[in-house]
Amino acid sequence: MEQAVFPGTFNPPTIGHLDIIERASKLVKTLYVAVGNNPKKSKQEATIEKRLEWLKLITSNLPNVQVVSFEGLLADFARINGIKVAIRSIRGALELEQETMQAKMNKAMTGLETLFIPSDLPYISSSLVREVAVNKGPIEAFVPYSLVKDILIAYS
Repeated sequence: MEQAVFPGTFNPPTIGHLDIIERASKLVKTLYVAVGNNPKKSKQEATIEKRLEWLKLITSNLPNVQVVSFEGLLADFARINGIKVAIRSIRGALELEQETMQAKMNKAMTGLETLFIPSDLPYISSSLVREVAVNKGPIEAFVPYSLVKDILIAYS
């Protein structure tokens, strides 16, 4: 595959995100990790700039990964940039149903195909990591080690 996009809020990036990025980067020539805002999700404590910085740091060893931001619909971002495939991670059956509906909508709007990659780490979510970080709990098992200190500061 020429290129694909792995979208998310990455608030904060977790080892689950990094696992999917590493695996997806082996499947495409260029992988865009696209950071966006999702108004349905909880308050965005970390700025887009901070999340971009974190993702660039943890993907710096992956030369075919480009970290970018976007606003609006993923389907529009993909169309504007000539991207035909979105990568989505699936942690379980409930998430599969939701992601499938979103994938069908994206395809109907712009023809964007979705490739689902099952997570090897189904118990990790950014919202849970954020909750632990806000309460000054241990997050070392859930986020890349190089980000632990900065994440704890960002969410304190």
